[in-house]
Amino acid sequence: MAQTTDTGAIARFGEFEVDLRQASVGRNGTPVAIQEKPLQLLLALLHKPGQLVSREELCGRLWPGETFGAFEDGLNTAVRKLRIVLGDSAEVPQFIETVPKRGYRFIGTLEHSTQPETAPALESGSKPESPRHRRLAKVLSVAAALAIAMAGVLHSSHPHPALTEKDVIVLTDFSNRTGEPVFDSTLRDSLAIGLEQSPFLNVLSDIKVNQTLKLMGRSPGDRISQDVGREICVRTSSKALLTGSISRLDSQYAMELKAINCQTGETLAAVEAEAKGRDKVLQSLGQAANSLRLKLGESLPSLQNHSKPLEEVTTSSLEALQAYSDGVAVYPRKGAAEAIPFFRRATELDPNFAAAYTYLGPLYGNLGEISTGIEYIRKAYELRDRRLTALEKYIVSALYYQQVTGELPKAIEQYALLIKIYPRYYWGHNNLGGVYRDRGMFDQA
Repeated sequence: MAQTTDTGAIARFGEFEVDLRQASVGRNGTPVAIQEKPLQLLLALLHKPGQLVSREELCGRLWPGETFGAFEDGLNTAVRKLRIVLGDSAEVPQFIETVPKRGYRFIGTLEHSTQPETAPALESGSKPESPRHRRLAKVLSVAAALAIAMAGVLHSSHPHPALTEKDVIVLTDFSNRTGEPVFDSTLRDSLAIGLEQSPFLNVLSDIKVNQTLKLMGRSPGDRISQDVGREICVRTSSKALLTGSISRLDSQYAMELKAINCQTGETLAAVEAEAKGRDKVLQSLGQAANSLRLKLGESLPSLQNHSKPLEEVTTSSLEALQAYSDGVAVYPRKGAAEAIPFFRRATELDPNFAAAYTYLGPLYGNLGEISTGIEYIRKAYELRDRRLTALEKYIVSALYYQQVTGELPKAIEQYALLIKIYPRYYWGHNNLGGVYRDRGMFDQA
């Protein structure tokens, strides 16, 4: 990108416009209140769009005369306040990217317009304009330029979303080109957990997928290739197919996520990601999933409120994740007794793998081993704040109050919160109905 050079230029990005001459910020034509240090930080980054601005350079510009170490907290605070003003996120940046231990970079799509400083040439025979008329013409010219800029900003900042909350997505298994079997099923299951966090996206449930596989003459838990996924998508009147691939070059891994219209084959959104090592694959996948959620139409505030890192809500152990994925695949085909050893193996490899405990509790309950099931529900409950998504947290809390403590009013409260935030999640409605039934509240049930 070209650097800004013109005095009086207006830099536009997203819904924002920055008057570089007046050092002011507006949003959709309305002035934005911003403190001095965050403003100076923004101007410094806009001066070098797309380029790294080092922490040392920012120190010299924002805190001249101070030692490098003295401004560290001040810079971190200024960055945080600037992101709040712009509605930006450190995890999924749209405008301000952090380059760890080095500095920051402006990565937004930037446009410029220059305020005219001189009046147009006079026609032959016309009278010279008075200073008042020149000022008025200048104001009108600037206003017209701003109006045109505003129209462009409004048009570009409200694109037609690729999906709506009513559209359903079908997940396929990843195309694994690494030669490492651990990625055969783990990435799809991890992605499913990550996308479950979204109140916006509507992913076709595994129960519905397995029912459709039966109708297709296939077995529940069969691998979902792109062709199989497209047929499931059409049969269930879903809107999009979400595919993924992973490949390897030396020690680095490259991934791609792509959402495809089931009917037309049109690509609705695509995201690429790289992982510098096997242990970084889940982290990169989570970041790619967050970017895809934004591209598909989810709002930034929704993403910020419902996007725990994948490695936290699953596990950092790929072997534990492999055991978990095997259990997920085995359960619909062979039942609880055959699936339990896989989930237990997952918790042995990672004792803090809360999602595996959430399976073990109900599965043991289904086999009549109530006390064992209760212990696993208790363990998942203890890990709920650190290692579960918001959706899973409500599920585990409700099960805890329902089956461990017997506090049914609290269980009802958790189920009610669950279906308020995730109204399409069938399991919450089903279990809330069961609790109402057990309390004799048949109308509510």
